[in-house]
Amino acid sequence: MALGAQRDRLLQLMLFDGLRLRPALFGLGLGLLLSFAATRTFQSMLSGTRKSTGSIKCELDCG
Repeated sequence: MALGAQRDRLLQLMLFDGLRLRPALFGLGLGLLLSFAATRTFQSMLSGTRKSTGSIKCELDCG
């Protein structure tokens, strides 16, 4: 226990910090799942392209 801290106040701080961590972990997990799903979707949409296709398109648009 912290020096000079009241037991009730210390318990309250620990509980509130735990409640703040849960939404952050939920958001992190949800973001990872959605990014994985988006990556798989984009890979399936771009299956017929080569790595150099993007650079060729940029050269045609910019030049």
